[in-house]
Amino acid sequence: DLVTELYINLFSRSPEAAGRDYWVSGGGATVSIDRLVLALMDGAGPTDTQTLLNKAEVATYYTNRYVEYSKQDATTVVGMVDSTDTSVQEAKEYVDGI
Repeated sequence: DLVTELYINLFSRSPEAAGRDYWVSGGGATVSIDRLVLALMDGAGPTDTQTLLNKAEVATYYTNRYVEYSKQDATTVVGMVDSTDTSVQEAKEYVDGI
């Protein structure tokens, strides 16, 4: 469950079966939990890397514009983002409307 949750939070998608199996019972299963996020990020392909970059951009946008921090708003806005420019624009518009 942790691997799936991390994929969703980091890459806005569920892991493919082979990727999940690798991290749960394959060669990646020896990676300690505290290093798993870094390992997933280091192994990200182009689309997943773009998702991470987009999430960072939107998180910075939110941080630079909020008057009063709301964990719910921050979580929502970053959760809206995937690898597309459209998702970044929609998330920024959401921030502007808060």
